[in-house]
Amino acid sequence: MHEKWQRGFGILGGAILLGVLSDALLRPMPGGINVFLWICALVGLMAGISHFCKLPLMGGGRWLMIVILGFAAAIAWRDSETLRLWNMLAICGAMALVMVRGRSGQVRTLGIIQTFLCGALMALNMCVGSVLLAYCDLPWRTAASEGKWRRSAAVARGILLAIPLLAIFGALFVAADARFARLVSNLWRFDPAALLEHAMVIGVCAWAAAGLIRGTLMREDDTLMAANRPDWLAIGSTEIAIMLGALNGLFLLFVCTQATHFFGGQAHVIATAGLTAADYARRGFFELVTVAGLVLPLLLASQALLRDEDGRAQRWFRSLASLLVLLTFLVMGSAVQRMTLYYIGFGLTELRFYVSAFMVFLAAVFLWYAVTVLRGQRTGFCFGTLAIGFATLALLDFASPDAIIVRANAARLRQGRGFDAAYAASLSADATPALIEAFPSLGEADRRTLANALCARWLQPRNEDWRVWNFDRTAARSAAVRRAAMIEAYTSVPAAAP
Repeated sequence: MHEKWQRGFGILGGAILLGVLSDALLRPMPGGINVFLWICALVGLMAGISHFCKLPLMGGGRWLMIVILGFAAAIAWRDSETLRLWNMLAICGAMALVMVRGRSGQVRTLGIIQTFLCGALMALNMCVGSVLLAYCDLPWRTAASEGKWRRSAAVARGILLAIPLLAIFGALFVAADARFARLVSNLWRFDPAALLEHAMVIGVCAWAAAGLIRGTLMREDDTLMAANRPDWLAIGSTEIAIMLGALNGLFLLFVCTQATHFFGGQAHVIATAGLTAADYARRGFFELVTVAGLVLPLLLASQALLRDEDGRAQRWFRSLASLLVLLTFLVMGSAVQRMTLYYIGFGLTELRFYVSAFMVFLAAVFLWYAVTVLRGQRTGFCFGTLAIGFATLALLDFASPDAIIVRANAARLRQGRGFDAAYAASLSADATPALIEAFPSLGEADRRTLANALCARWLQPRNEDWRVWNFDRTAARSAAVRRAAMIEAYTSVPAAAP
């Protein structure tokens, strides 16, 4: 078989198999071990096609396959919907980098603009890659000159001749024997709507998989990744001095107003502003996090627009950007104090936890930005930022945020503060062992609220599809079964036998 035919049909066959697996595995939700198995099939098929079709993955991006499998395993491990979403985004981001740098080049050499274009390139290949595979990569003209069309036409004629013969003789056999008639009737009994739904799922998933595999193993055109900044977008020293100078002035003014907060204590600021502790914390924290989150994209975009030959503009940028980064750290410090006040008064929630984790990530990225970009070493910034992001998400997977939230809120009980049992019961299965551990320290009303929720969720008989199996859901059910007597003692409706 011609080498191009082997590659094309190898990718096409692998994509069809992934489409069938998508229909068989990914229908039940929420995702669990089914997502992990599908990702393993994708990585395995890509590795097999790469080996047998002589399309070697020799670039630095190929090692991200391990990262993809790791985050896929985390989906089968943790039950938190928020973590599941971030793990899926990490898988997509790593897959985009594999597509760009799997066969050649290094991930650490990607620039800022190129990194942002990776996702667009992957989406583009998933949409039109199948068309390119069919019309550009398969050698149809060569096949016509070699007489392959004549063999294909012969196969088609044979099928057309066989169909009416099967229909005629099959009808005679059906009329001759009742058992054979029942067999044929059962074979042709199907739901047209269900069949169409299965066909659409397989077709869409196979189409996207073919484009994804083709883009990773056969894509040669890197025009999009070589895009440069248009000259008309360039800015010089005057523009950068005015823009960043004005921002630094605004940030400095805000930090000066926070001096009483840093040195005079929270009570002094609250009394001066005439706010309650709740108003002060709620009013400022999320706005300050948004400010910190916008500064880095602004600095990156500003430097990307600078004229490379304008040394004065570069010096102005580094000086003003360094000051802005320092002021941003002070703003983040104010946000951290507000979050501390928020936690003391109202406890910890998913939103507060993840926003705080985002601030830690931002702080690490700002430090990396100062070490690289502000010292004129832009090449490694994007790679380092991606590494920090993957590491942060991996730490969250290992830490189990929902369990941390429950333990932190339970610890407030020892300080005489309240515990929101209804909110705690709404958390994912990751929190269930911690909830059962904290159960004896709760008040009577909170125990009943929590016991009813745990009983309804974990102690009632339920047939779960094996495809959505999840480690923490299994651990939560086991923990509830072990303490079933304690839970049932506070339930208004007795639990069924598990």
